[in-house]
Amino acid sequence: MTSINRTGESQGRQDNGRSISATLPLKVHVHVNPQYEQTLMRWKVEVQAKESVEMDQEQQSLAGRLESLTLTEIRAAEEEKRAAEAHLKAIDTKIRYLRSVAEELVLRAELHEAETGKKDNE
Repeated sequence: MTSINRTGESQGRQDNGRSISATLPLKVHVHVNPQYEQTLMRWKVEVQAKESVEMDQEQQSLAGRLESLTLTEIRAAEEEKRAAEAHLKAIDTKIRYLRSVAEELVLRAELHEAETGKKDNE
């Protein structure tokens, strides 16, 4: 196997007997078209802008989901509050009913005592 060191010199021979350094130029000058560089830079900027927009849209989507979850939680809490208020109202109604029953029983007991007291006095 042939390898090349940093200076471009061959570290071995190819099968045809010529060294790699004889087949490769020692200095390679790359001439890049300025229009190509501008197009490449413009493309990179567009890709970054697109990625930024996609990230922004993803963040907006996540914020929307969070808001949706928050609204769902608020609605659930309001529903629980309404259920608790209805339960409390039912308990208050039951308390009023039991008080009226108790008052009626007290009145009956007093009436019964009064009637029994009259019979005892007679």
